[in-house]
Amino acid sequence: MLSWTRPAAVLLAVFVVSSSAKAASDALGVVVAPDAGLAAHVAGLPVFLPVASGSHARDGDGNRGQIHVVAGGDTLWDIASTYHRTPWVWPAIWQENRDIENPHRIFPGDHLWISETVMRRVTPEQAAQMVAAEQRVAAPHPDLASRVALPAPASPIEKPVESFRVAGAANRSFVTADRLSAATSIVSSKSPRTLLLEGDLVILGLGEGETEPGSRYDVFRDAVPVRDFKTDGIVGYHVEILGWVEVLEIHGDSSTALIRTSMSEMERGDRLIQRLPPPAEMLLTNAPADFEAHILFTPTGRTMIQQLDAVYLSGGTLHGLEVGAQLEVFERGEVVRDAVRGTRVRTPDRRVADVVIVDVRSTASVGLIVHAERELMVGDTVRARTQTVVMH
Repeated sequence: MLSWTRPAAVLLAVFVVSSSAKAASDALGVVVAPDAGLAAHVAGLPVFLPVASGSHARDGDGNRGQIHVVAGGDTLWDIASTYHRTPWVWPAIWQENRDIENPHRIFPGDHLWISETVMRRVTPEQAAQMVAAEQRVAAPHPDLASRVALPAPASPIEKPVESFRVAGAANRSFVTADRLSAATSIVSSKSPRTLLLEGDLVILGLGEGETEPGSRYDVFRDAVPVRDFKTDGIVGYHVEILGWVEVLEIHGDSSTALIRTSMSEMERGDRLIQRLPPPAEMLLTNAPADFEAHILFTPTGRTMIQQLDAVYLSGGTLHGLEVGAQLEVFERGEVVRDAVRGTRVRTPDRRVADVVIVDVRSTASVGLIVHAERELMVGDTVRARTQTVVMH
């Protein structure tokens, strides 16, 4: 039984060869079957294992879709690839089941409801009811059955979704030195508690001429420098967002604000920067064909980086990047000797992960690892995502 333990994460597809398979599966939350799908995922990305299309169904609101029964080796990556013609759609439409202890796992035998806008787990009883509802609608009226031949229902999912939604993007921010120097702080609070939460009133060190009612600010505590691993120069700062506040009133050289959202406890002295919320959804784009960069930093503090981690890259708008750009982490091929012919040949490059840019500055950017074949490291090379990859 495999699980993904990060609360904001959703299952991704990964298969790893030999003795590392169990360790990678435990970390990445994958449904693994001994004989199914291994060849499709061993060498690189994206060679998808087509899954059998499920029964047509209809939910309680009349929306059409299909019921997929998970088989051994199925993953959300491959399921989305089959039903939506693209695997990139699943992070935007997967709905977690809050009443399930760990909603980030799928198992053989699970029933998934899949429509144009939703992928979620349902019970076998719910699945049967939804299939029956579609059959009732599709069945011809008895009086017309002998005269009218109705066409078979078409697949409800025909148009690929070319957008991407990032869970947890509002929990982090990439801050430039100039923006960080303009930060202020929570100087006091009307609450007697030390730890402040959503709904508490706080006093900010911003007054007349510096802010106005309705202004919003993200709250953070520490700013971690992001350095170029080659030059050791600072390219920006990573901050974990604790929540955000909205200014209500101005009082001379201070102001009163309300904590609108708290993702973690706040304290007096916590710092504030003007709120720049990330887009709820972004269009996928192509990076310049010659783009190449490296992983500089990971906010988790770990040296090994996995799926759904955010990573900082040594490339930004000056290099042609924009939000939504699709990149890949790859391993360069090596020159090896052909023992039979006595010649030296170069092996192909190998793609090991896919990345989508979710925030970008002039010389650096933040990407989300949406699919990985192995754990990644600071220093790994990133480039524009290729359309085809030669396996080896």
